Amino acid sequence: MRDRLFAIRNTVLALAVVSSLAVAQPDPAVATGRKALDYLLAERYTELSTMFNAAMKENLTMDVLRGRVRVELSGFGKPGNIGSPAVAHENDFTLVSFPVDFALTKVTIEF
Repeated sequence: MRDRLFAIRNTVLALAVVSSLAVAQPDPAVATGRKALDYLLAERYTELSTMFNAAMKENLTMDVLRGRVRVELSGFGKPGNIGSPAVAHENDFTLVSFPVDFALTKVTIEF
């Protein structure tokens, strides 16, 4: 009986350690998305564009980023609180969405 209790206790401890390790590992997609969001909000479009794939670079040129995107974001007011990201998987893509509280509205920005 004592050996059985010892085995159960060790199993519970092992599961707790494994669970804590799984929780402690950050999702690389979230970190990449957050970096892209920081670049976007800081208007660091050159750095942001280095994170784009070929299709995005074609559609989101520097002129588009410095023009339409900048104007649209500035219309929301100054960015404030950035909420917890939501992660979704679609085919081979991982989508990361961040709720951002701007001075005039709340917007969800997705990468």
